Amino acid sequence: MKFYYDCRGEDDLRWDKTCSVLKGAQLKKWQDLFGDGGNAGCCVYQPKVQVLDNWGWCNGKCVDSLTDGNDQTAGCYDGKVGNTGNNECGDYGVYTDKDPNSHSNTIFKSKVVVPPNKIEKP
Repeated sequence: MKFYYDCRGEDDLRWDKTCSVLKGAQLKKWQDLFGDGGNAGCCVYQPKVQVLDNWGWCNGKCVDSLTDGNDQTAGCYDGKVGNTGNNECGDYGVYTDKDPNSHSNTIFKSKVVVPPNKIEKP
């Protein structure tokens, strides 16, 4: 599977005008390559991966809604598959506001930094 990242500059939701995720020598090299007068923004992505099996289980760490709602389980369940109603494997990967560490995916530990598209205007 391939995924292509795009950056539309200031119009992009992931736009960081100072590219603050880069520091020191990395930032200097970024500004040299993509900067316009030493100032170069970027778009920052932090990918997530979700695997869902045919029984309705997906990777992650979710609140155990099937018991008392307090436990953290190693795995999450898509209730649409078993018709139980609770879907811990939602589109956004977050199951509950009770525990911000509860998520139905695996978050990539690094960030993907993308320069803005350089489109010449006529």
